[in-house]
Amino acid sequence: AKMLDTPAHHVVFTVPQELVPLWRMNKRQFTKELFSAAKESLITLLADPQFMGATPGLLGALHTWSQTLAAHPHVHFIVTSGGLAKDGSWKTAKKNCLLPPRVLMHMFRGKLLAKLRALVEQSACTLPSETTQARCLSLLNRLGRATWNVKLLERYDHAAGVAIYLAKYLRGGPIGNHRLLSVRGGQVTFRYLDRRDGKAPRQAKRKLPVNKFLQLWSQHVPPAGMHTVRAYGLYASGSTARLNQARLKLSQSPYCPEQALAPDVSQVESKSPDFDSPLNASAACP
Repeated sequence: AKMLDTPAHHVVFTVPQELVPLWRMNKRQFTKELFSAAKESLITLLADPQFMGATPGLLGALHTWSQTLAAHPHVHFIVTSGGLAKDGSWKTAKKNCLLPPRVLMHMFRGKLLAKLRALVEQSACTLPSETTQARCLSLLNRLGRATWNVKLLERYDHAAGVAIYLAKYLRGGPIGNHRLLSVRGGQVTFRYLDRRDGKAPRQAKRKLPVNKFLQLWSQHVPPAGMHTVRAYGLYASGSTARLNQARLKLSQSPYCPEQALAPDVSQVESKSPDFDSPLNASAACP
């Protein structure tokens, strides 16, 4: 009901595996900084006139699991391919790819590392038992020279299909019942998509002791009260006036939080992108 009737981009920000132990010990703080770094990077760059010169609508969702239930923290962002400029005009993105991927990666990497470094230096987070403050800071410095996984996928004519996918993904949790094959002799067998070696994904099975399976599954339960879906820019909860200014420019009726109804998604349900397939180079901006 709130989404703008404009093309949208899907952007994925992934945390390096080296930071997973720190994430496990500080899920609430880490998630806050992850969302903040991604949001700040998008809004800062899109405010630049060479890319858009306006404020977009941003809807972000946290995912923390892979098909095998391994820890894989990353955030998906739906970003409007246009935004509201300071003078109240509607500006469209100047690049088909929204932003240069490498520029976005560098800014996101720098912002998240700076936020994490501040937490470590101020002893405001819990360090994994096998590390020290000095070692953690050294790791952050090394990661500042590595290439991070930030993907900008092709532009979609509408954002509803992406939003439907994200909603289903979050509602379904780390693993759907249809992937659980058996529980016998203290072992859980489940199905997953094997995407190793850069080949086309194929169905595979994994068997784990019940306690190990529950350990992997439970690491993806967010702390009580932690928001795993967040809105920024024109979609932020306090930006209804600016959102309606943008909706007016796009010939949409005003959004009223008290009267908003769920939109009719029957026309876009079948068009929801299949993100269970790998985010390969052909689907992403170079």
